[in-house]
Amino acid sequence: MLRWLQLGLLCSYLRVDSATKSISPASIPQTSKKFVVRPGTGWCAYSDGKEGTARSTFQIGCWGAQNLCESDPMCVAFACHSSASVLYTTTECKRDCSALDWVNNPKLIAKAVVGAANTRWSRGGCYVQSAYTEMSEESNAGSTSLEVTDPSAFEVGDGLRVFAEVKAIIEISNRTLGVATPFSGSYRAGTKVMKVSL
Repeated sequence: MLRWLQLGLLCSYLRVDSATKSISPASIPQTSKKFVVRPGTGWCAYSDGKEGTARSTFQIGCWGAQNLCESDPMCVAFACHSSASVLYTTTECKRDCSALDWVNNPKLIAKAVVGAANTRWSRGGCYVQSAYTEMSEESNAGSTSLEVTDPSAFEVGDGLRVFAEVKAIIEISNRTLGVATPFSGSYRAGTKVMKVSL
């Protein structure tokens, strides 16, 4: 918890690249996760405007929220304004912790919304991880590689996450990502493969 609080003391400045709609804080090193801005203002939501998914809340600004999300392999998005943030993750989850739709498929995060009673959030934004792909073939337990539709977001040395399993990438060949240790689960084609920091 102390690490989270220390990061919360960081500056809340965020730079948005208008050409790519990606964000990066000024003067901190880039990590493996990249984020895109969803339309609207407020916290992250499905296309119907609802939020009910695993999340944690913090009294930190955008820069601290991005740092936390980048260092958490289960975090797929964050919403923030100058003094509060929401991380969409199962790590230190505080609300709707069994609702894992977004953690397993961040494409479901469609926009940012704000309720009429939350004027602070009218200055907020929703930022969703964009560095992920899908498995193109089934993978069985014990496998040390995954076939993916697009490996371009990954490099040797990056981490990847499939559901709750986090692995180090040791080899990339065509559309195959080789990992250091075997997967314990079996996964179907179409399963999301997230790029994460190790």
